[in-house]
Amino acid sequence: MMSADEIELYEPINTLKPVDEGIWIVDGLIVIMAMYGTRTHKNQVLLVNSEGFQAVV
Repeated sequence: MMSADEIELYEPINTLKPVDEGIWIVDGLIVIMAMYGTRTHKNQVLLVNSEGFQAVV
């Protein structure tokens, strides 16, 4: 079983890191499941429609 100490994080965590215009990735903490640990990630994308409405998903 892999412990949280054996998995490296992508620093900085919990911070928006730009990938491209209107696209970011956020790396989070390590989650320990039944038999292994894994990094958590979130992608955020800014969507804008033709009327200028913006949403981050």
